[in-house]
Amino acid sequence: MKKTTLRSLLLFIVLFLAIPFTQESTSAASLYKDIKNDFWAYPSIEWATKAGIMQGYPDGTFGPQKEITESQLVSVLSKFDTTYKAISPYVAKKNEDSASGYYRYFKSKNMPVNGYTNTQIRGKAVTRGQFARIIAAIDGYDLTETYAVQYLYTQNLSTGTNGKKTYEDFKPSRTLARADATVFLNRIAKRGTFSIKGLRSAPTGKDNVASELPTDFPDGGTIVFPTPSSEEPAKTPSSTHDVRIASLDIESPTLIANGVDSSFVTIILKDCYGNNISYDESIPFVITSKSGAVITNEKSEKVSGSPLLYTDGADLTAEITAKKSTKTVVDTISFKVSDNRSNDINMSCYRTPVNVNITYVPQAELRLEHVVENNNKDGLVSIKATIVLPGGQVISDYKGKVVFNSSNLSLANKEVSFVNGVARTSVSSYNWGDASLSARISVKDPRYSSELSSIVNKTHSHQIPIDRPLTTDNSCPRNFEVGFIIDSSGSMKRSDRERLRVSKSQEFISALHAPTNIGAHFNSKGHFLAQGSASYVGSTFVNVGQSGGTNIADGLDLAINKFSNDSTPKIAILLTDGKSSTSKILSSLQKAKDKNIKIFTIGLGSANQLNEPLLEQIANSTGGSYYHVEKNVDLASTYQSILDEVTCETHPPGCSNYNQGFISPTIKSTPSNFYMNTFIDKGCGDVERVIVRFSSLEGDIDYELIYRGQNYFALEKKLDEIIDLSLFSEGMFIGYDASGNRVGTIPVTIK
Repeated sequence: MKKTTLRSLLLFIVLFLAIPFTQESTSAASLYKDIKNDFWAYPSIEWATKAGIMQGYPDGTFGPQKEITESQLVSVLSKFDTTYKAISPYVAKKNEDSASGYYRYFKSKNMPVNGYTNTQIRGKAVTRGQFARIIAAIDGYDLTETYAVQYLYTQNLSTGTNGKKTYEDFKPSRTLARADATVFLNRIAKRGTFSIKGLRSAPTGKDNVASELPTDFPDGGTIVFPTPSSEEPAKTPSSTHDVRIASLDIESPTLIANGVDSSFVTIILKDCYGNNISYDESIPFVITSKSGAVITNEKSEKVSGSPLLYTDGADLTAEITAKKSTKTVVDTISFKVSDNRSNDINMSCYRTPVNVNITYVPQAELRLEHVVENNNKDGLVSIKATIVLPGGQVISDYKGKVVFNSSNLSLANKEVSFVNGVARTSVSSYNWGDASLSARISVKDPRYSSELSSIVNKTHSHQIPIDRPLTTDNSCPRNFEVGFIIDSSGSMKRSDRERLRVSKSQEFISALHAPTNIGAHFNSKGHFLAQGSASYVGSTFVNVGQSGGTNIADGLDLAINKFSNDSTPKIAILLTDGKSSTSKILSSLQKAKDKNIKIFTIGLGSANQLNEPLLEQIANSTGGSYYHVEKNVDLASTYQSILDEVTCETHPPGCSNYNQGFISPTIKSTPSNFYMNTFIDKGCGDVERVIVRFSSLEGDIDYELIYRGQNYFALEKKLDEIIDLSLFSEGMFIGYDASGNRVGTIPVTIK
């Protein structure tokens, strides 16, 4: 009896322990046991495996972080080359190193590798810088390491390790990991047939003269690169090198001690065993400020008087508003797991808080603020300037004037007197998008000369997002079922501070006025809003919050289940700023296909935070389109493009707003030179001419950029050839087509 009971108990324990592993394996369906299919490089690893380019190890692992040696890389690239033929002399001979034949093939192409005669070097790890030279040589360019890194940026083969696209950001001295290699090769494969062009002679860097380098490259000129598809984000340690932290991003580590200035702090956590935290998770943390700064939380929940914030998967984001102070204060913001999760063994290490320092510095300000009265072309934008003493006190009796300037706003009055401490003007007309305003004190009040010495001779800048209203052709048919699946995760409070995804969704549903509408949102799980008329469903969008994880699959599945099974045309709009479980989404995607639902996907924010291949797959496989919107103010153009397509079948251009056609426009001043440059996205339309305009009370001053090839416009001037830059804080890039029509503008701050 006891023996039977013991045997049964042991069987139960074995089965019980096996269940989680079985479920995870089934849901993840990864090819390798050491990575999951939501690993950042998994799509490329899967592609490389199925294509026979790179394989895993006999123990079932892939080893994504293991170094790739030169001989391994030479072998992989040779086999990848469609023109390579396994004939003598390109096959290893008896008693030779197995890679020797591939090295002879590389030698015939004059490729920049080091192990032609030294077999010991073949076993050394390849650096990322050497890899950049090899890729450039594959395309036929003989470049030194610095220029080769630039080449990878211009060819959309790399974004660097954290998106800055500088030479140091590429980490050229870091060894190339197997995961990195698969991502690079996958991007190369997407360009088309792969073949090694090679070089005409031994590599010496003779093609360097054909291009310029940015100023932040060694011995560089000036170029800033566009943002291509993403690499794994860099891991930025916290100031205390906390091993629990994957990365720490403080928007502004130093704030003005005025009770108004604020900064977002985003920490990407790992669990206590160093594992990634699921995107669907939402873990409560108590946030405290040693100095009493204000910490904003969506749900207004508190524990012992301190705000309670929920993670968005691994991301924990807090908005910190500086306290008023006449002295410099170094504040400690502490993040501690809430008591109801402190016994969770995976999070118990966060009983000891993560500490982040922010400094509040008292300083005088020319504070600029705006109010957009109406979202229509005749609407009014009111602007006011106030002068604030260190510590946050507004000067109510300042006797002076301020001069306002803008390159893309028509101002009612440019020079305005202070009345009761406020100088006011308004905007009579404007271009849609992110407008830029500058102000400068023109008439000074001598009573405050010492307190305000730091601000009276400076130009102060301010951004004004002006939301474009949606329009629709009422003659086009709209017998649709339309669904909205809106991200309400915690990271949205940083990606969409003004909650434009809510107001633009309301505007869209009102403009489309479809007979059947479905609303849903998602954070750690999906939430149904409503189904019915446009006005009824649109009114429920105010319930879209900003807290918790990112469970796209749950929100998508919930909305899809609400669609009918009949032949009525069906569309859905999915908007997110993050990542989620891939396998679950693909399951929901099949349901959408079965119901003939066309899904339009919108990725909001930095490309590094998005799973763009997945969002593209969702859209492309259902007949929709994918849009990447870096700034929330550009949501209007994206929604307009979708509205045009679904009503009158007007297919959008390659981008939703021509102003997005300027890629990394830059104005930079150095002690000796002045640089203006931009890449152009040809998917937005043709640009024949680009000028940079500086506006002042005396009139506009234009500089025309020179076309340098490869969709790149640039101009370099000696500093003494340029107008007095102290008068300006920004310039306006303006693009013209072949007919001389203005097709796009974007303001850029001088660096």
